[in-house]
Amino acid sequence: MRCYACGNELTEQDFCTACGADVGYYKKVRYLSNRLYNEALDKARVRDLSGAVKCLRQSIRLYRGNIDARNLLGLVYYETGEVVAALTEWVISKNLRESKNLAGHLLDEVQKESQRLETLGRTAKKYNLALSYARQESYDLAIIQLKRILQLNPGFLRARELLALLYLRAGEYERVRLECNRCLRIDSGNTTAKRYLREAQTALMPSDQKRPRRRDSGDVVRYQSGNETIIQPSRPVIGGGALSLGTAVAGIAIGLAIGWFLILPTRVSRVQQAFRQEVASVSEESDAKSVQIRNLEQESTSLKEQITELERQAAIPGDTQEHRTADALMQAVSSYLADREDLTAIKSYMADVERDAPEMKENASLRKLYADFAAIVGRDLGDMFYKEGYESYREEDDTAAIASLSRAWELDETNEDALFWLGRAYYRSGDADNARKAFETVIDDFPDTSRAKDAQDLIAEINNAGT
Repeated sequence: MRCYACGNELTEQDFCTACGADVGYYKKVRYLSNRLYNEALDKARVRDLSGAVKCLRQSIRLYRGNIDARNLLGLVYYETGEVVAALTEWVISKNLRESKNLAGHLLDEVQKESQRLETLGRTAKKYNLALSYARQESYDLAIIQLKRILQLNPGFLRARELLALLYLRAGEYERVRLECNRCLRIDSGNTTAKRYLREAQTALMPSDQKRPRRRDSGDVVRYQSGNETIIQPSRPVIGGGALSLGTAVAGIAIGLAIGWFLILPTRVSRVQQAFRQEVASVSEESDAKSVQIRNLEQESTSLKEQITELERQAAIPGDTQEHRTADALMQAVSSYLADREDLTAIKSYMADVERDAPEMKENASLRKLYADFAAIVGRDLGDMFYKEGYESYREEDDTAAIASLSRAWELDETNEDALFWLGRAYYRSGDADNARKAFETVIDDFPDTSRAKDAQDLIAEINNAGT
């Protein structure tokens, strides 16, 4: 342990032997912070993640430089689906200590799975949307959104808790119990899930204690056992065979009446509840499909209107060199409207679209069509162009790699890998200026990433080669 004032190694004394600073309370705070970290570690090992989070937060509050506590807190957050909070803790940890820090390795591992990281990031936005639906009392839409979130990120505890709460409100107690048990498998100390589970179990298994007997004014005693009313004589019946037979017939009649009025309605109610659950499930699927169909119809209508407007404004001919970009763009949009799944055909048309073409600069409607269409299919097409360009780079075909990777970056400006390998392709082909521009963009747009560090090294290499 080092002194907070001068950085000298501390001894057993309550003061620093180098600068004389009083470190008694400082040592106690550090020891308490480490103790809370150890308690959190024990809780995390038995999957009491909620308890671990409380201990770790208190540990960091006492001593913000507790690197191990921050790294463990990030791991717990990541396990419960809180990706943004996890990355925040790891970035802070890495800034506090750059070398020999597990946070750097964890960040690199997460960044290697960029697609999964992006998917988990989208779940946070979807959760906020579901929460907004719930506050607006659009519970069906909220449930649909939460189910989609849990398909993408099954470990997202907040989404499961909210889904269980909505099921509890709807009276679907079996589903509440299922979601709460899933929460507790992830976090055994989740008090929210335990509370919802207790409410569901109370509703599913009500108390079956006998009520106190009450005596009728006649010669029978009636008392309640569960859902059945028990009737028995208050004193022994003395009579002949005819009276016994009459009593037996009366008992049978009463039993049938009890079955008709008590048991049958319960079974009918169960059948009706199962039917309502099935209808609700079908309704959820129908609502989800209806929302998807409406979105697709809106996209199609918008694209068709823009194509019509462009044809009216420009009267573009079919295969002239002057209007090749506009032709290719409209053919790509038409192909998308005809078959949204045929990305290969759409990609072949988009390969001829030049964003810097003169007609694109002169025609605002054409630029808007390109921007709207890229927002719809840009990510998927960008992935296809990126894979094609990266393969060309590996085969040392720099010309083809530059063409494909440039197209990938134009369509999806969140693809840092496409921009990085584009710079590498420029550099290997001898175009140092464009390579430097690509690497500088990586550093500016994607700071604190492994690609940005590699780009800095390559810029230094380019500068050294230039001198």
